Amino acid sequence: MDDLKIGPDLKNSSGFTLLEIIIAAGLSVVIAMGLAMLMTSTTKTETNIRVKQEAFSYQQQMRYERKVSPPPPADP
Repeated sequence: MDDLKIGPDLKNSSGFTLLEIIIAAGLSVVIAMGLAMLMTSTTKTETNIRVKQEAFSYQQQMRYERKVSPPPPADP
């Protein structure tokens, strides 16, 4: 009776269990969400820096133009 086997021998089978696959998928989702959040934050920061840089550049240009060409004198 000991020699009778109904299904495959699961102890010697290779592959992953369902639990291992679920854990791996969960970890993959957590890592992917973390990377997505990092990329979103980086994009927002880069945009914010670009806007500030453009405003600073415009301000510097206006200061330079005022120094180079002062306003015309007022009529009496």
